[in-house]
Amino acid sequence: ASTVRGERAAAIGAFGVMTAYLADAMIDRDLIPLGRVEAIPGPGAAGIEAARGGFVSLDAAALVGLEVLEGSDGGCAGSLLDALDRCAGAMGRRLLRRWVC
Repeated sequence: ASTVRGERAAAIGAFGVMTAYLADAMIDRDLIPLGRVEAIPGPGAAGIEAARGGFVSLDAAALVGLEVLEGSDGGCAGSLLDALDRCAGAMGRRLLRRWVC
């Protein structure tokens, strides 16, 4: 029971951070009324396949929109991969890219 309360508290906190981000980006009034908020079951929930392991799969459009591999200018600068990359060599960068994708 306490685990469920902790998960709910974390979910409410995450929702608060998300709405604050939308307000900072000045798009909260456009998006929040259109949205539907629902819980996404975690990896321990009944009916969730163990093979997923709690990971989320992103399609190509999501990878581009979230600037995971490339920034808005088409290069690596400004992307999530660039922010995570602290690799010393090319081999490490390729491995990191494979992990992120």
